[in-house]
Amino acid sequence: MGGAGCRGSWLGCGKGRAMAGLCWVMLLHAVLGQECGTLYEVPQCREDCGSCGANPCCAIEWQMDSMTPEAVSNTLLSSIGRGGSDGLYELKGHHPNYAFINVDLKDEAPYNLQVVHMPEEYAADDDALAAGRYDDITISIYPLPGGGSRAVAFSRTRTATVFYQCDQGTNYRGLANMMVDAQVSSYKERLLYGCPEKTPGTVPV
Repeated sequence: MGGAGCRGSWLGCGKGRAMAGLCWVMLLHAVLGQECGTLYEVPQCREDCGSCGANPCCAIEWQMDSMTPEAVSNTLLSSIGRGGSDGLYELKGHHPNYAFINVDLKDEAPYNLQVVHMPEEYAADDDALAAGRYDDITISIYPLPGGGSRAVAFSRTRTATVFYQCDQGTNYRGLANMMVDAQVSSYKERLLYGCPEKTPGTVPV
């Protein structure tokens, strides 16, 4: 099992709900106390600087061996429907009469979710709001042949102005926080693209 940020390697997360949530909360508090993009940023920052053209982005894959695609979808929908961990997530593309199930044409996997997240560090920033500084999130959830499910999650910063070309780690953090708030008890994570984990003491690029 590889470390986080190793492309093609899996990171195991969350043996139990309480412990998984506690670990992530501790890491995220540490991140918020650091300056992303500096020489000694903490590895969990996962800042991205324009991996998708001029836009910062992050693509990761989660594997849940003990949950069906429908269960994963409903769990995430329940969390996002109440605003997520910070109250700043907004569900898109779903009919209001079906708050807890996917509304694809055939109502079967893959289940696709569309979410908009305003990172909390920008939520009270008039300039960021005027510039449309949001992260757009899409998630597709598929069944695994032997049972369980996998989800491909992609987050991209909407605006591509020079000032917001680096995301201060918000794309990765926005994805990770969804899994914490949804209380998915056990999953493995693999980096697909963008949001690299930095080795402390290296210059971010």
